[in-house]
Amino acid sequence: MFDYAEWEVGFDIIVVQLYEFDIKITEHFFQQVEALATGMNLPPKSYNFLKKLIQPS
Repeated sequence: MFDYAEWEVGFDIIVVQLYEFDIKITEHFFQQVEALATGMNLPPKSYNFLKKLIQPS
């Protein structure tokens, strides 16, 4: 997938797997995901569902 510059597919696979397996994340991790998505011009709907996984500090 990376040989063909399908970065959005790789991003989608990672965030969906985190969500499906209910992997808890930090606020900082979410901010990194958000920055990555912004850099790839992806809409917020492609990652906003991860907010449910943020562990309270």
